Amino acid sequence: QKLTACGPAEAAGLKIGDVVIKVDDDKIDSASQLTATIRSKAAFSKVEITLLRNGKEMTISVTLGDAEESN
Repeated sequence: QKLTACGPAEAAGLKIGDVVIKVDDDKIDSASQLTATIRSKAAFSKVEITLLRNGKEMTISVTLGDAEESN
């Protein structure tokens, strides 16, 4: 799923235009699937996000925040 906004994702090292294709071993095909996958993870857990940036695949480690704190 292509990122179009900044915020927590940007703080984690993702950039506008990155296309998230996997979170840990979960393949991502849509924005709603990306949201659901991230929400299914425990707060403050570490995940591996595989993405495409400028046509190149890369993986970054991201420590999730707490969804309750961002509301």
